[in-house]
Amino acid sequence: MDNKKLNIGIFVNSAQRVGGGFQYELRICQLLQEMKNKYNFIFFTLNNSVIDDFNKNNVNVKLLSEKSLEYVLIHNYKIDLAYFLYPAHFSFINLHYILTIWDLCHRDFNEFPEVRNNYEFDKRELFYSGVGVKKAIAIISDSKYGKKNITKRYSVDKNRVHVLKFLPRVDTKYVYIDINKKYNLDKPYIYYPAQFWSHKNHIYILKALTILKEKFNIEIFALFSGADYGNLSYILEQAKNMNIDKQIKYLGFVEDNEIPNLYKQSLALVMPTYFGPTNIPPLEAFNYRIPVCYSDLKGLRKQVKNAAFLLDLKNPNSLVKSLLNILNNPNKVENKIKAGQKILQKWTSNDFKNRLEKIFDDFKIIRQCWDSIEIPKSKTFNDIPKDFISLINNIVEFLNSNNKYIIYGNGTIGKTIQVLIPDKIVGFVDMSDQKNHPKNLVNMQYDKIIISVLGREEAIIKYLTEDLGIKKDKIITLDI
Repeated sequence: MDNKKLNIGIFVNSAQRVGGGFQYELRICQLLQEMKNKYNFIFFTLNNSVIDDFNKNNVNVKLLSEKSLEYVLIHNYKIDLAYFLYPAHFSFINLHYILTIWDLCHRDFNEFPEVRNNYEFDKRELFYSGVGVKKAIAIISDSKYGKKNITKRYSVDKNRVHVLKFLPRVDTKYVYIDINKKYNLDKPYIYYPAQFWSHKNHIYILKALTILKEKFNIEIFALFSGADYGNLSYILEQAKNMNIDKQIKYLGFVEDNEIPNLYKQSLALVMPTYFGPTNIPPLEAFNYRIPVCYSDLKGLRKQVKNAAFLLDLKNPNSLVKSLLNILNNPNKVENKIKAGQKILQKWTSNDFKNRLEKIFDDFKIIRQCWDSIEIPKSKTFNDIPKDFISLINNIVEFLNSNNKYIIYGNGTIGKTIQVLIPDKIVGFVDMSDQKNHPKNLVNMQYDKIIISVLGREEAIIKYLTEDLGIKKDKIITLDI
């Protein structure tokens, strides 16, 4: 191993129509190509729909299946380290891996349906609170604020969380496109490149445009680009109700060569998103030297410092005031643009690459201590998503019951159940905890006992029934 290059499997997942996610993954792939003399990189995906998008950008991606993934990576490709460039809910038994966590917004703003509905919150929480995150040799976060959240909420060793901040997109060839002519605009426009999720807060922009029109007799256009994830029809309907629908232009997916023009010819980037703690569009706007209106939220304001007009998301008049400043105060706008340029200079693609290279180098030193990666002898948690779904199904059954439960076992699964359904849990017992030892069950009030220790159910049931005299119909095992 000493004289051999590390074989690093790079996993991508975002199609070009996704926007920011694709640009992030592509940019890292391009930086990794600059290190190919030092490491062997093999690019993989589990998503067939992204292959063409990466191939046409000179990143040769191989399609793999989730089935027996770890075996294939070790046996067929001799991979030493897997690096997921997106927030993948994956862990391996023996193979080492690096995870990317962009945000923990399901905890920051759990009100939004995209992180709440259909067990999305549950799935995220189950993974982040489990062994998958803690077992990663490194976790990539986009900011110090993000790192603090990861270490605080999920008890991850802070030395394993590395801050690699976002970078703006890289343009190939700039071709001028007259945006006003293409979209038949006779007034200035603001630009917001964002998928139509509810947390993107397009409604805030509509409210501000309405105030501008009714109170100040100023009409400007809002150009929205990005895929629809269910909220577009609501936004268009609200625009019609506010009588500003003619000022709204939904562009859908736009080609790469159009995006620089959309930025450069706009009055400003307006991004009133609730999710962060950082985002790529403000960096792109800095790069294209246009003003930025951005959410005044913890984390987000740290990303832009004094380079943006900060928005109070509770008050659309805040955006109105910012737009009036942009229209009438060129000196203030220029000062913010200069401040944005300074922010870009403090974190470059070389900084990102060097930080990533150090993670690889540190791992290689440790990896030299043994010969080959061993193929797992048995299948345990090789298919994490299905295990999560199974556990969620169990939890749904508990939620729909009027029972009060005792958790047997205070490990990861037991703690996760306690977090997800605290109102149903009256306590826990564990053989290693004298204060909460199973023998205390005799004095506890409960309807059922949930055994959260996997693989030892039979022995535990025997102990509970024979040694403690608990009826078997009071004992529940998990179907995982």
